[in-house]
Amino acid sequence: MIISLKGKWQINDDEGKYTFAGNVPGTVQGDLILQKLVPHPYVGLNEKYMRDLENKSWTYIKEFELDDLPAEENVELVFEGVDTLSDIYLNGRYLGNTEDMFLEYRFDVKDVLKKGKNVLKVNIKSPVKEPKTLERVYGKIGATEESIRPYIRKAQYSYGWDWGARLVTSGIWRPVYIESYNKARLTGCTAHLEEMYDRNGTIRVSGYLLSAAAVDDPQNYRVEVRLNDEITSEFPIERVGNEVQFEGAFTLENIRLWFPNGLGEQYLYTFEFKLKYKDNGVYSEKKKIGLRTIKLIKEKDAEGGSFIFAINGKQVFAKGANWIPADNILTWIKPEDYKKLLYMAKEANMNMLRVWGGGIYEDEQFYTLCDELGIMVWQDFMFACAEYPDHLEWFRKLGNKEVREIVRELRYHASIVLWCGNNENNWGFEEWLFMKNKVNGEHLGN
Repeated sequence: MIISLKGKWQINDDEGKYTFAGNVPGTVQGDLILQKLVPHPYVGLNEKYMRDLENKSWTYIKEFELDDLPAEENVELVFEGVDTLSDIYLNGRYLGNTEDMFLEYRFDVKDVLKKGKNVLKVNIKSPVKEPKTLERVYGKIGATEESIRPYIRKAQYSYGWDWGARLVTSGIWRPVYIESYNKARLTGCTAHLEEMYDRNGTIRVSGYLLSAAAVDDPQNYRVEVRLNDEITSEFPIERVGNEVQFEGAFTLENIRLWFPNGLGEQYLYTFEFKLKYKDNGVYSEKKKIGLRTIKLIKEKDAEGGSFIFAINGKQVFAKGANWIPADNILTWIKPEDYKKLLYMAKEANMNMLRVWGGGIYEDEQFYTLCDELGIMVWQDFMFACAEYPDHLEWFRKLGNKEVREIVRELRYHASIVLWCGNNENNWGFEEWLFMKNKVNGEHLGN
C-alpha cells in the first residue's frame, strides 16, 4: 500500500525571512519564483538575487492524518530524492539523514506513525555552507566554476556552468510516500538476452530482496517470472554475502528484438517479477524490457582504434547529442517536456543521447521514452570537471553506494548501452593547471 505525501508543505528558512506553502516534489527556488517572492532568474541579471537563498537552511513540514495505521509488517517512509543534506523527523523522533541527492532513502516508521495527526519535518542544510565547512577541514581541491561542489553529492551544474545560470537549489525534488508491505520487497529486477541462436535465445533474470527476515530465512522465498502474462519459471532465493538475491535463466523462442532508431523495431516485453513466501504472493515488480545484445568493438585501425556499437550484431553509426538537464529548476520539467524533446530527437534521426555527468540520473520517464523510441543512452555517472576527494574514505563509501544503487535501479532499460565513469575528470589531470599538479589526491607543487 502507498500513502502519498505529495502536495503542499509548509516551508521556512532559518533566518525567518520566508514562510510559505510550497510544493513537494519541488524546490525552494522554484516555489519562491512562482509565488513572485524573488525575481525570475532567467530574466536579465536576476540570477544574482538567488545567491542569498543558497546560504540558507530550510525546514519542510507536512501534517497528515491517518484514520488507521497500516496493517502490513513493514512500513517505510520513502524519499526518492532530497536536495541534498537533510535531517528527518517524524512525530518528534529523529529518523536519520540524507547525504546524496541522487539516492532513495527509506526509514522504518512502523512504530512511529500514529492514528490521527502526524507531523513530518525535514531540515535541509545549506548546500553552500556545509561543503565550505568540509573544504576548510579537508582542503581546497580543483574544480571548474566552484571549488566546494566536489564535496557534496548534488547536481554539479547547479553551482553554475558555461551553459547555464548558478541556481544552487534546495528542496524535496522527488516523490515522498509511505509504503507498507508484508515479509519482503523486491528491487533491481531485470532481464537481458544472454545468448541468441537462430530466433531463440537464453534470457537471464536477476534481482534482490530487501528484508531482514529474508536474510535469515531465504529458503521460504521464491520469485516467479512472468513474460507477457505467462509464467516462465520460478527461481530460488540465495544469500550472497550480506545480500539476498535471485538469478537464473530460461529459453525463449521466436524472440522479438529491440533495435535502435532506424535499424528495426523497439519491441518491449512485459516482465513481472512476483515474490512468493511459502507460495503466497507478497510483492511484485512489473517492467517493460527490450531484449538485445550489445558489443562495443574496439580494434586497432589506420587512425588508431575503432569505437563502434553493435546491437544484435548490427554495427550502428551513432547520431545524437549531449543531454543536460532540461531546466535549471528540475521540478519544472513536465512529462510533456520529456516527450516533446525526445520525439524531436527521434525526428531528427538521432539514435543516441549522452546523459552528461554534471547533471542528474534522469527521471524514469526519460529512459522509458528512450526505450520506446529506440534512442540509445550513453550514461555518465555524476562526476564532472573536478578533482573529487576519493582519497577520503567517507566519500568513496558514498560514491560506491550511489553507483551501485543507481545501476541496479536503471539497468533494465534496453536503451542504456554504456556506463561512463565521469565527464572530463581524467582529462583534467592532463590538461587543466589546477589538476595537473596533483596525482592520487596529493599536492606535487603549487
